[in-house]
Amino acid sequence: MTAEQMKDWANMLDIEFVHITKDTTVESLEHDLFLSDLAWKLK
Repeated sequence: MTAEQMKDWANMLDIEFVHITKDTTVESLEHDLFLSDLAWKLK
């Protein structure tokens, strides 16, 4: 299963998808999760 397929599946289930790669840093992950949380609360 590819990351794109997992993202599509998460969208269909209306759940969050977090893609962590070898280039992901703790800071970027925290920032992305913070923004995702804000967006979810604004729905």
